[in-house]
Amino acid sequence: MATGIGDTLRAARREHGTSLADAAAETRVRETYLAALEEEDFTALGGDVYVKGFLRSYARYLGVDPDPLLVAYRREYERVEDHPQIAQQPLPPVGPVGSMGPLGARPQPSQAVLIGGAAAAVVIVLLIVGMLSGGDSEEPAGTGPPPATQTPAVPAPTADALNPSAPAEPDPTTPTAEPSAFTSVEVELTITGEVSYVRTEQGSPAIEAELQEGESETFTSDDEVVLRIGDASAVRLVVNGDDLGPLGDPAQVVEVTCAVGETACEIDPQT
Repeated sequence: MATGIGDTLRAARREHGTSLADAAAETRVRETYLAALEEEDFTALGGDVYVKGFLRSYARYLGVDPDPLLVAYRREYERVEDHPQIAQQPLPPVGPVGSMGPLGARPQPSQAVLIGGAAAAVVIVLLIVGMLSGGDSEEPAGTGPPPATQTPAVPAPTADALNPSAPAEPDPTTPTAEPSAFTSVEVELTITGEVSYVRTEQGSPAIEAELQEGESETFTSDDEVVLRIGDASAVRLVVNGDDLGPLGDPAQVVEVTCAVGETACEIDPQT
């Protein structure tokens, strides 16, 4: 399905009089990848993280605002299965209010009212019978007062009966959904070699410079951090407290994409 993403990129490139080969040399993104973006052949680029990273870099190179293009891509193409952190947690079972409490079954409010009404009727009948029998002055021989009748106990109304609209108490054995592990991504970059070129493609702060050994920067974003690194062997990245380890070989250019909620970053060697 065409969304206008490819047409927008192609028109901007032609307006600047730039060929795909020239754009690939400037952005250091393969010419076949740029052609795939203009044709909206996103399956040729791998997962959503790669597509969004290349789309953002190419749009900025052409002087096009990448945000509307990313919104169109997410709406039409992005796959939910590529983001396991979005998997929904199971909801606790929900029953009718007041029908079952955390410790077992309890009488319904209507049952308590019926039991109380029946007990009151029994008491009234017994009082009337006692009054009528007490009016005789003489009792037959061998008879005595009627045996005492035990009035059935009326259960005390429960909290649910007094307030039927009150929500049922939560079952302590039911697991509750845990909050998402991350709501933002933080990437700490440290130069461990002599020097490396670093450029921010996405995230804050935005830098483009050669950093010397011992220098460090911390990048944050509520979506994803994308960095282009000139010497993969000279850089150490710590993402949300986890050390990524070696990024690549000496003098190898890589693009690193770290998205919110994902447990690992995407490392894409550049040619």
